[in-house]
Amino acid sequence: MFKILFLTIFSIVLYADRYYYHGDNKIYLTFVENQTRDLNAISSKLQNKNGTYLYIDNTLIVKLKVDIDIQSFIEQYDLIHIKQLYKNTHLLQINNNEDIFDISNKLHLDRRTIFSHPNFLKDIKKR
Repeated sequence: MFKILFLTIFSIVLYADRYYYHGDNKIYLTFVENQTRDLNAISSKLQNKNGTYLYIDNTLIVKLKVDIDIQSFIEQYDLIHIKQLYKNTHLLQINNNEDIFDISNKLHLDRRTIFSHPNFLKDIKKR
């Protein structure tokens, strides 16, 4: 009984601060399935307050302000540049086991970024 209670409390504390920024608003998410650390696969299934399921891997979408050097930016945060999506918008991969939400929120608070969030994947529903 104690073990179950401890694991429940531990998981609540561990995953309590899973959020990302949408503009200046924090969007909180709840883990549905346990996180894995396989850097080449989808690692977590989450749910937002509307009940929508989202999946994350180890990539981020980051939009930088004009004239920011992407190379120095990714070196500072130990990221890997996957590709440029749009002008000043990049798909980046974390290069370590740091929490995707922690690094995303650090990048969001960096004055050189316009936005940063995990690369969310959604189920596509047939009509």
